[in-house]
Amino acid sequence: SWVLPDNAADKRLFTSKDIRAQTGARSEKSVFRNSRFTNCDFYGGPDTPISNLTFTGCSFIFCDFGTSTWSNAKFTSCKFSGCSFSQSTWIETEFRNCSWKDIGMSGNETIFDKVFISNPEKFISSAYTNRDTQLLIEHRTNLQFQLARLEETKATVSRNIFNNHKIVGDDETFYRSFSTYSQQYIRSLRKSAAYDFVNNKENGRIPAALRWTSAVFEGLLNRIFGYTTKWGSSASRPFALLLSTFFLFSLIYYTFFSDSLTHAVQTSFDVTSIAGFTRSVDESVNGARYVISCINLSLSILFYSAFFSVAISKISRTR
Repeated sequence: SWVLPDNAADKRLFTSKDIRAQTGARSEKSVFRNSRFTNCDFYGGPDTPISNLTFTGCSFIFCDFGTSTWSNAKFTSCKFSGCSFSQSTWIETEFRNCSWKDIGMSGNETIFDKVFISNPEKFISSAYTNRDTQLLIEHRTNLQFQLARLEETKATVSRNIFNNHKIVGDDETFYRSFSTYSQQYIRSLRKSAAYDFVNNKENGRIPAALRWTSAVFEGLLNRIFGYTTKWGSSASRPFALLLSTFFLFSLIYYTFFSDSLTHAVQTSFDVTSIAGFTRSVDESVNGARYVISCINLSLSILFYSAFFSVAISKISRTR
């Protein structure tokens, strides 16, 4: 806790070396446990980064990390609330099981270099922008514009995090960061198109409406394939769904179309394997049976595509 007069003209700045001296640390890596940092402005430029510090169970409330550089730091089960990460640089730093709320960040000026964040989706969703209507008017902007820019910022930062997890962390976090980035990118496209539709009337609403519709459709496909493959991490899930399709439609053909069990299984196998579709679905097949067969075929194509794409990506050198 700082006790300074209101007209204080100086600041006390501590480098990581000073922090170690203050805490009486005997090693190069100081450890803080269950400490609370409130209204702190951290400082440490590229030449004198804040380095080799470990924080466990600590809270950072209304702290400003802006213009600071952190290196080889580790945060475990820490709480960040109302903090600004804008214009900050993080090098070979870990954030494990941290909680995030109202975090300020900048798309191109929040820099992560070999940084691990165990819950990237929660970090991105915590991104904050000012919503004070009067303040926004004073800065000649509006809430709709701020929200559109926020989604764009979140997309840029999530791409940065995804690129970091290509070389650091475990596979589970890699796929979670990919899921976060892919969904956030489409969300930013949708939000930007919606803003242009409402506010850029002079450029025409039709192009904005088309971009919004395209983003919605792409988002739907993204979620379908994402959930089918567990965002690229599972080849067993689409394979299991393919087998489920085979058994489900065998039951449908047997129950609703009075096929014998053998014929129902053969028909389902032909359609599900795709190659035998024309053998079981010819010109004599029409009505509900034809529609059901087409649904069977469509689901099979989806699951085959998902299965082979994941299987190939997992055994290839480059994902």
